[in-house]
Amino acid sequence: MDIWEWVYQTCDDLREAGHERLAFIVDELPGLICGDQQLEAEALIPEGLALARSIDHPWLEVYLRHWLAQSRVVRRRDVTGGLEELIHLLDFAHGERTAACPQSVCVTQDVCIAYGAVDGPGYAEERLAASAETIERIDVTWPCFQCISAEHAAALLDAGLYQDAESYCRTQLEKASTAGQGTLWQVKWHLVDALARQGRHEEALALLDPEGCRGMDEEESRRHSLHHARELAVAGKLDEAVSIQMQPLGLKPSEYILWLRAEIAFCERVPERNDFQLGKTLRRLFTTLRDHGALYEQAEIGMAAAKLALARGSSVVATMYWEEVEAVVPRLRRPQRIIEELETQRRSLAPKAAAPMAESSLIDALTDNPERNLELLQQATTEAASSEAILLARCEAYREAGFSNRAKSELEEFVARYPESVPALDQLLRVLLAAVDEAAMRSLVQKIDEARRPRALFYQARLYQGQRRWQEAAAALEVARRLEPDVPVLASELAVVYRHLERYEEALTILDELVASEPEAGDVDWERMVVATALGRFDEVRHSARRLEFDFAGEGPIDQPYAYCDILLKDAAGREVPHRAERISPVVARILQMQAPAVPSVFRDEILFDPVSLNPPPEQGSDERPILRFRPIKQLRAGGYRVYDIDGVHPGDESVEGLRAALRELGVVLSIRSSEEYQIEVDPEQEPVRGLYAFLAVPGEVTSAEVLACVQSCTTNWLGPMTYRGLLKELGMAEQLARQEQWADQVQL
Repeated sequence: MDIWEWVYQTCDDLREAGHERLAFIVDELPGLICGDQQLEAEALIPEGLALARSIDHPWLEVYLRHWLAQSRVVRRRDVTGGLEELIHLLDFAHGERTAACPQSVCVTQDVCIAYGAVDGPGYAEERLAASAETIERIDVTWPCFQCISAEHAAALLDAGLYQDAESYCRTQLEKASTAGQGTLWQVKWHLVDALARQGRHEEALALLDPEGCRGMDEEESRRHSLHHARELAVAGKLDEAVSIQMQPLGLKPSEYILWLRAEIAFCERVPERNDFQLGKTLRRLFTTLRDHGALYEQAEIGMAAAKLALARGSSVVATMYWEEVEAVVPRLRRPQRIIEELETQRRSLAPKAAAPMAESSLIDALTDNPERNLELLQQATTEAASSEAILLARCEAYREAGFSNRAKSELEEFVARYPESVPALDQLLRVLLAAVDEAAMRSLVQKIDEARRPRALFYQARLYQGQRRWQEAAAALEVARRLEPDVPVLASELAVVYRHLERYEEALTILDELVASEPEAGDVDWERMVVATALGRFDEVRHSARRLEFDFAGEGPIDQPYAYCDILLKDAAGREVPHRAERISPVVARILQMQAPAVPSVFRDEILFDPVSLNPPPEQGSDERPILRFRPIKQLRAGGYRVYDIDGVHPGDESVEGLRAALRELGVVLSIRSSEEYQIEVDPEQEPVRGLYAFLAVPGEVTSAEVLACVQSCTTNWLGPMTYRGLLKELGMAEQLARQEQWADQVQL
């Protein structure tokens, strides 16, 4: 069975049965997950599961739980909490009611990938058995044929059976070609890897013809580029390789290992590429996989990071990686490769003799390279090694190099011994906040003396704010203010938290006091404008606006458009979608963008927004003037519009303007959505004619019957037909609607 044909048909059936929301979720999930919008996808899945179970649809339950596994395990390599659920899903997917579900096959793929992420070589035999059994049950024409074949090939590679992997990939590719299925790129990439592991890089590169990328989706194109960059680098074609190597910040966990292998090839030919910034990147990849429970892949990255660190003279970093990888080894089933690499690297480390250095000399010698600083700080004299200055420098270097766990350990010990050290306490609090270590933060707040507790409570509140736990953040800041009532930053933070809790009056009281005590305008005035706007206290809005040198005439609400911006509003799938708007005050925008008829209208809604832009303007001197983006706080006033569309033959610009003018008299806004490229084939024997597609935004006080009468009056004498099916459907005009639907289908509007 074709999986996607089943999905499309199921969505149609759900809509016909009135289950529109479930159909929407089923339809949206793959795009969200493949588009790396995992949080939005995971927010939809519980709702989808509840809806599927409410109509007793076990096949859809398999589908939804499979895509949850795709999000967690396949894309993010997160098996910390998903592996047990996946085993339960495997049993469920092969039960009596679900065994025939086409997505059940995909669950086997999910399980193979999960075990590959946990310990690829360790579970190679089990993955081979599961994939071999599954491939026997499906046809080469199924999309699953490629996925399961790719998992079998991956297991062969992890088992070190490179020639077997090559042979298997060639066989599966030939089967697909014979069946007219085109190139199975997932299988072909494993063939590339099999050849590369055998040292046959020229053959591997020949299989990665860029012309073959045409027609790939974004995810496939990314993976192709990762393989291609590696093989180009091995071949010494560095300029071409660098041009297609992906930036590390945009990597998905499933791409880490491929990216690393390309970087290793680069560094072997361009040693200067191996710098401490690469080390920081690898540390981020390692910690992500560690937190996600991907044991073997984190060990592989750890050993590569250690080797590269040794090559750039960072023995301290290499040693820390060795210790972390050694902790992983007992949890691997077949760790021999890792153990051998560990032993090889340790043997390669030559002892270094360096004269001990005094504290002042070391501090003066520090640079902006944290790895270099760690090497230097090893040379501290016995006396200097335990000093506050050296400890702080060492822990800062740990943090900068990505080893915050080391910094935390040393700082906790130091603060316990020297509780009066404010610099050490501050650095420890920053480490705990960055690590979102709530338990350690709570323990520190409880143990610390009263004089320093407000400082710790401030950081605890920041941690809660990052998790949007506003009530707990407020409680921490309230205690801190009782202990230290005259600290402005505690007051301003509490005002922000109160605003999120919609305790606007309390927030404004705090902000008024801060403004009165501060002659210079600043962030407090921006926050005050937000809170005062929410309360309708426009005298205070205008007062802070004047302090910030805005010049708005008059009194009361400010409604003076002065700049375009984008407001990020969430759609039905939870995605943040930019909506073009005009700023009518420093903290209020009116939505200008008109939504399609099927989407809830926010046209001309007035939105109170957080004035901290998500894309700050460029530095002075730049010609760039981006449209600033903001997140909404609340809707102040609904526009009250509903939207319909019209679609048909363009009557000419003069006629369109006549319709626009007639609609304007009703208060209806016409927005043309089509360009000259929109062509309609009215008569197969004649040239296509220009089409017209437009939205009509209708205010709440105008009836649909009035709009229909206006549209019909204006379009009666137009040369070509025009449809307005939404209006007809709403007004129950079935006969006219049927004629328009028939013509729309005929000319494919």
